[in-house]
Amino acid sequence: MLLVPATALVLCALNFGQIYDDPYITFTYAENLATGEGFVFNPGEQVLGTTAPGYAFLLGILALPDADSIPDIADWVGAAPPGRRA
Repeated sequence: MLLVPATALVLCALNFGQIYDDPYITFTYAENLATGEGFVFNPGEQVLGTTAPGYAFLLGILALPDADSIPDIADWVGAAPPGRRA
């Protein structure tokens, strides 16, 4: 019963900080939101270019105290266990 959560925890720990190129588009949206530039990739341009706008918005809100922490916040959000289903 504990093997699955233990395995998941070990895999998360081993991959912590491993980020590939695609998330940086989402991170840019989150950073611009957190720094007051708005929910945009390039300030001044109103173009939606992220495939995960809800995730970018969540990261931007969670990063309001420190926009430089967005990759770390993304690691923690991605490692969070899913909620219970009824």
